[in-house]
Amino acid sequence: MSVIKKLYEDIPQRYSPVLKDNRVALCECPICGHVTQHLDRGATAFIETADGNIAFKCFYCDNGGKKGGTFVALKELGLYDKYATANSGKADFDFDKGFSPMSLTPVDEKYLKRLKPVEKGSEAYKYLESRGLEKYASVMYDFRGNILYPCEYDGKIYGGQYRFLPQVGEKIVRFFKTDKYGSYYAIFRKKNIDISKPIYVFEGVEDCLSCGKENAIAIFGLTFEKALRWFGNSKLVFCFDNDAPGKDAMMKIYERYPDRFWFLAYDETFGEYKDFNDRLKSGYSFDDNNDYISSHIIKNPVKYYKKGGSNDD
Repeated sequence: MSVIKKLYEDIPQRYSPVLKDNRVALCECPICGHVTQHLDRGATAFIETADGNIAFKCFYCDNGGKKGGTFVALKELGLYDKYATANSGKADFDFDKGFSPMSLTPVDEKYLKRLKPVEKGSEAYKYLESRGLEKYASVMYDFRGNILYPCEYDGKIYGGQYRFLPQVGEKIVRFFKTDKYGSYYAIFRKKNIDISKPIYVFEGVEDCLSCGKENAIAIFGLTFEKALRWFGNSKLVFCFDNDAPGKDAMMKIYERYPDRFWFLAYDETFGEYKDFNDRLKSGYSFDDNNDYISSHIIKNPVKYYKKGGSNDD
């Protein structure tokens, strides 16, 4: 029996353990509490190494791997005495290589041949026009009348997001080229980013395009820790939606990393709009959105947002 299978059987059920091919045991992270059932976004896993030892990694809180987190995780599970060895956590399994965004490969050329530029007058162009985003038609692709928002880097497409038409706003599908572990990491507009300047982080592509900031990204719904893997110690300004989920998400980021990031503060001057694209469509300009962001950046959102995404009086 493999050491990981034995470990899996000993992990308390409250951590929801799942065994994968006898060499990987997924579970709720005993350090931060994050749950995953797949080797993809935010994977939390114990891996059996080639020499029969154990390595642990949580990509949500970034504990484990070569940073000593294996010992901490085993202690939290009450399994340190049984499974910790001198080599635990010093594995030959390279987490950074195994799950790194740089392990991705571009989308197949034969697939890319189906893409064409968005032409004026096409259904794809009309949709962008309806969102006030026709100026960005040149950086989008038309796929059989639908729109592809690409994730490009060094002139190559690594993935993206489709918006299918004409059922506007009803169906969004992501596609990504994955590595052998099924991990995918894609960020819209990464190729334009200057990491020496503030980077404005949005939930969706259309808000990213509507904000008026050139140094802006959309993280395609990924956990924000994935953005950190790309941008390191850059100044990140989180500009999630003007609704309860968006504001609560910003609060959670602050609570996990106090005083590390910056946040967008929404007030009555923003209006009742959910996001920057809604604001753009209502008649505000790109410059208006840019100015709003520049004048509403805060370091501590605790006093600004109450639980549930409401503002303090």
